[in-house]
Amino acid sequence: MKLIERHTSNLLKAILPFGIIATHYLPLYGYDTLYLGEIIVALFFFMSGYGLSVSKKKVTMHLFVQRISKLIIPFTISILLFQFVTLAFGKIAILKVPYCKNFTDAIGMILPNSWFVYSIVIFYTIFHIINHIIKKDGLKYTTLFLLMMLYIKLMSKYVPGEHWHITSLAFFSGTLYKEIQDKRVKQDWQMIYFLIMLVATLTSFLIKGFYSRLLFFALIPFAICSILSYCHFNTNKIISFFYNISYPMYLLHGITIYIVNLMGDILSLYTGFILIIAITIPMAYMVYNLDNKIRAKYFF
Repeated sequence: MKLIERHTSNLLKAILPFGIIATHYLPLYGYDTLYLGEIIVALFFFMSGYGLSVSKKKVTMHLFVQRISKLIIPFTISILLFQFVTLAFGKIAILKVPYCKNFTDAIGMILPNSWFVYSIVIFYTIFHIINHIIKKDGLKYTTLFLLMMLYIKLMSKYVPGEHWHITSLAFFSGTLYKEIQDKRVKQDWQMIYFLIMLVATLTSFLIKGFYSRLLFFALIPFAICSILSYCHFNTNKIISFFYNISYPMYLLHGITIYIVNLMGDILSLYTGFILIIAITIPMAYMVYNLDNKIRAKYFF
């Protein structure tokens, strides 16, 4: 398989937030978007794992802090915005946390649909510790796989909601994709590997069961990115803009859905969706710029 070009990854990162907004908004009108949402999250985890593995930078504590700050600072800003909005519309949401039935509900009171941030911070931490301690690639990837499976088992047992674990193995497959590329496999064998992987993806989709679903969401981004790696995209100004604000859009869309949902039946499905997009984009741009200023001052 070919290297995923930066233009391709930029395009994916630019468009995926719109998909995740749709998967959280359409269910309010009775649409089932569970599978689409899980595939998008799997792609997000896959691209995160791939991006870390492709980086040529030496793993240091300073690099780890830089990368984690890119997650935590926009997340913190988004939490403050959500609490301000809930205060403006009634009672500050975070005060409801002690009364929540479980951890998942409590997360929603801090910032809606933000569970993935906690997961990706754990994945980043595991990845950097392994890469700092272990030098041999085989042992490195084996250890990462085992720790990812431990995370999945613990989450599936103790934390309500399969979204916490069902797509997590895609982070590992993202790191593995880069490793396969490094082998410089001949063109004929690349196609054979791709066909085997595609058959495995379809088989895991058709077979019901916990581990087959884990495998499906680990392989589906593998298949999508393998196909896209043979396409050639150009990054224009529009794609660059949405690529840069993609992470804040993931964080903030829950706030705008919350606001639009308070309007009840005043808005149609399409009007509500357009309004959510129209509010989320400038908010995301604001958070993106504020994040850059904070990290430039304190983390570089």
